[in-house]
Amino acid sequence: MEPKEPLPSGSPPSRTLPPCHTSSSSPLDTPAPQGLVLGHFFHTYAARHWGDLVAYLNNSKDQDSVENYYAAYIRDLNRIQSSPLVSEAIKKHAQKLSSGGVNSNLAAMRTALDHIQLRELRNQATTSIQKGMLQLNKEAGDRLAEGVKSNTGKHYLSSLGLESKEKKQRKNAVTLKTSPQCVQDTTFHTKARSEDDTKEQADPGVAAELPETPPIRLDLFSRVNQEISWTSDGHNILELFRAYQSKNQQIFELARDDIADLSGQSGFALSLTAEQLGAALVDISPIQWPHEVWPSLKDVISRVLNSQHSFDDSLAASRAESMQDPVAEYIHGILYSYSKYFRFSDRIPADLREHEGFSDMTWAVIGGALTLAGVETRYLEVPVKAVEERKNAHRNPFLDTKAQAHMADGVAFRGPYQIYLAEASALSQSDTNKRSEDEFKLKRDLRDTFQSQLKDICEDGLLPPRSMRVFGSTSFNARTMFYALDFMGVFRLHEIRSMILPLNKSTDFTLRLKRCVLVCLEVALMIKEELDRRESADPIPQGQKQLLVQACNQMQVTTRTPTKPKKQK
Repeated sequence: MEPKEPLPSGSPPSRTLPPCHTSSSSPLDTPAPQGLVLGHFFHTYAARHWGDLVAYLNNSKDQDSVENYYAAYIRDLNRIQSSPLVSEAIKKHAQKLSSGGVNSNLAAMRTALDHIQLRELRNQATTSIQKGMLQLNKEAGDRLAEGVKSNTGKHYLSSLGLESKEKKQRKNAVTLKTSPQCVQDTTFHTKARSEDDTKEQADPGVAAELPETPPIRLDLFSRVNQEISWTSDGHNILELFRAYQSKNQQIFELARDDIADLSGQSGFALSLTAEQLGAALVDISPIQWPHEVWPSLKDVISRVLNSQHSFDDSLAASRAESMQDPVAEYIHGILYSYSKYFRFSDRIPADLREHEGFSDMTWAVIGGALTLAGVETRYLEVPVKAVEERKNAHRNPFLDTKAQAHMADGVAFRGPYQIYLAEASALSQSDTNKRSEDEFKLKRDLRDTFQSQLKDICEDGLLPPRSMRVFGSTSFNARTMFYALDFMGVFRLHEIRSMILPLNKSTDFTLRLKRCVLVCLEVALMIKEELDRRESADPIPQGQKQLLVQACNQMQVTTRTPTKPKKQK
C-alpha cells in the first residue's frame, strides 16, 4: 500500500475514494526515515478510518469497495506492527486499532452511519446533510493532527471528545464521543428520527454552502449502452453544462443532480446563446404519426371536432359515432367530461379543486390517449417506485422505518416500468409556487426513474436500448408541458410538446380541443414506441448481466430533497 498524500489543512478528503490497491509493496518493507514511517501511519489512520467513514456516509453504494478499503487498512496496521523501523509506542497503537478485526470495525462504521444520519437530519444544522458530514470529518482530522508529536518521534491520539463550550456553539451539529483507547469503539448517542418523520424547517439564517457534486462516472453509463458525449453543430454542449454546473450549486438547482434542463426558463437554457441553445435542443417525434396508426382519426375529427361546431354540436356528433371505433370512444369520453360542467355553466368553475380538474379534464385527454395507444395508466396519488427505491436503499428493514415514496398525480407504465409521470395543479387560480415545486419534483423524479429502469432492464437480462428515455408532464392552470429525459454524458431534459385546454364554450373550443387531442396522441405514441424498444432489446449472457447490474448499483444517486427554508419577512 503506497503512502497517501498529506491531508490538506482545513479541508476534508474528497468524497470519491480511489480504488483499493492490491500490490504488496509498502514503505514499511524498505528502510525509511522514522518521520516517513510516522507520517505513513498517521495518514493511513486518518485517511482510511475517517475517510472511509465519510465515503460511507456520502451514499456510497459500492459496499465491496468499502470492505476492501478496510481490509487494506488492517493490512497496513499489521505491517506497522511487524516493521523493525517502528517504535513500540506506535506498534501498541496499531495493535489496539487492529484488535477489533475487519468485520467489527466495519460494523461499527455502519452503526455510526445510521446514528450520524439520523442525528443530522433531526437537528437540521444546515440545509445540507453533506455539509454536516464533511464538517465532522474535518474536526476528526484536526483532532488527530493535534495528537502527532513529530519532534519526539512518538505518536499518540488525543481524545476526540468535544469541549462543552464547543458543543454549545454547535448545538445543532453532530456530537461525537469517542474513547481515547480505540477509535473503532466509537459510539454515537442520538435519538433516532427518520428522514420522512422530520418536519422541522431549516434556519433561514444559515447559508447553504454545499460542496460541488462529483462528476458522473461516465464509464458506468457507457457500460449500459448510453451515450456519454453531447456535441451538436460544432458545439460541445456537455462542456458548456459543466461550466454552468461549477458555478451553480444552490440547493434548488437541478445542475447539482447533473440534470441539464433545456426547458422553459431554466438557468442552464438561459446561460446559452441562441446558437448554442439551438444546437442543444432536440426535436422528438413518433416514428408513426397518429393518422397512420388510427386511419379513422382524420374522419372522426372532421365530423366531431369540426371548426364550425359549438361544444353542444360536437357532443351531439360524438354520440352519433360508433363506440366500436376506439378513436370515437376516446373523443366522446373527453366531451362527456366537459358536459358535466358545461351543462350548468359556460365555463369550467374557477374554484374547481386540483384533483377534480386533473381527473375530469387533463387526465381525460392524456390518459385516454395513452389507453388508446395500449399503455396502462393510473392516476391520483400513485407512488413513484424509483424514488421509494432510492430513499430506502441503505435502510435496515428490521430496524428502520420505511421511507415513503413521492406521489405522482398520474403514471403510465408497462410491467415494472413507470415510464411517464405527471404532476398537476388547479385549472384556474393556481399558486405560482406550486408550478416551481412541481417542476423541481418531477424533473428529479425522472432522473430516479431513469436510473431505476436501467437497472430493471439489466436485471431482466436485456441490454438497455441506446438513448433510452423516460417521460413526464407538469400542468399549471390550463397549460400542460410534456418532457423527455435521456442521458448524453449528463441527464438531458427537454420539452417535447405542450397544450392548453379550453376552459369555456368559446367559438374556438373545438379547434383548441383538437390540438390537445393530437398532441396527446403523439406523446402517447412516443411512450409506446419507447416501451416497444425495451421489449425488443437484445438479451445478454448471465455473466454480463451481473456486470451491468453492478454498474447500475454504483451510479451516483439523486441527492435528498432539500428542506424548504422559511421565508424571511
